[in-house]
Formats: sequence, C-alpha cells, structure tokens
Amino acid sequence: MNLLQTGINILLLGGIIAAAAMTMRGSVGRDLLAGTVGAVLALGTLLLLRYPAFSWITAWSSRVLPRQQEAAVLLALYALVEEIAKYTVIAPWRQPVSGRPGRAAGRGLGFAGTEHLLFLLIPTGLFTRRLVLATTLHVGTALLYSRPGLLHRYRSRGCRHIPPPPRHRTGPAPLLDLLLIAIGTTVHFTYNLVLQSLDGLTVFW
Repeated sequence: MNLLQTGINILLLGGIIAAAAMTMRGSVGRDLLAGTVGAVLALGTLLLLRYPAFSWITAWSSRVLPRQQEAAVLLALYALVEEIAKYTVIAPWRQPVSGRPGRAAGRGLGFAGTEHLLFLLIPTGLFTRRLVLATTLHVGTALLYSRPGLLHRYRSRGCRHIPPPPRHRTGPAPLLDLLLIAIGTTVHFTYNLVLQSLDGLTVFW
C-alpha cells in the first residue's frame, strides 16, 4: 500500500509543480533549481545542528525552558534556518529577481517541492495538504523576499540608453533584509504550529 501511495504522491508532486510553473510568467527552469539548492542548504544545516558539537542548543533549551516552550523554540529555530537558506537564493542583491515575481515564485516552488520529497511515504491526503500549504507558504515568502516594487523602473519609450537602477534600490539593505527574514520566520513558525494541530505529525521542515 505504501508503494501505491508513494506513486500517487510522486504524480501529485510532479503535477502541482508542472502546473504551477506553467502559470508563473517569467519563471525559468533554473529558478526551480535555485529553490532546490536552497532546500538542500537548509536540510544540510538542520542535519549539521544535530551533531554533538551543537548539542548545547537542546541542552540549554531543556534546562532553561518548560517542555512545551522548548518545542516551540526548536520549531522557531527550524523555521529561521529554512528562511535564511531560502532568502540566500532569492535575495535580489544576489540573483536579481526584484520586479520579476515569476522568478521569485519559481524559487519558492522549487524549495517547497524539494522539501516534500521527504514526505512521499505519508498518506496521500496528508501529503497533498502539506504540499499545498507548503507551496503557499514558500511561494508567498519568496515573493516577499524579492522586494516587489523596490526595483527602479525606467520607461524605455523613445530612449536608447537606459541608466542602471540606483545601487541602493538593488543592493543589500541590512535592516530591510533582517525585517523580511523576521517576517518570513514568524509566518513559517505559525505555519508549523497550524500544521501540527492539523495533522499531528511531529516532523517539520
């Protein structure tokens, strides 16, 4: 039965990604790949945090915080790691996607699709709900991270030379970057709490 469920889930995963990618104007295959890289980066970081060298994190949280708060702190940490990894491959000062929501959404979709390769063995209905919710989350935060509206636009009608956008519009903006990551992490943390109440699974990513 698990093999059949897995086959159905693979078809669902591929179908959702293909259908969504076709509707994202301006998105290209390498944007999905960039999202995949971000997801692998996040997973690698989360696995690294399980090494003994980082055991002080769980030791500190279990010693200082009640059990329920400890679980919340770990959920927040997972969300923060994911959002930093996602921001790294979406931030307009690295890969200019500002003003091109299709490309940013494609990267969020690649992120969501890759992370759900880990959940292919769970029941089909549960998998579908997780995938749809995660796609909504990651595409939404990806659009947020692309800083829509901050790209300086020039009208090219009648102009042969179009000056480049001012550096401060596309370069790093530490306070804005931190604010966006904080918003994304808060949304992701809330998503994890909602997901926990919906399906009862203790596996989060």
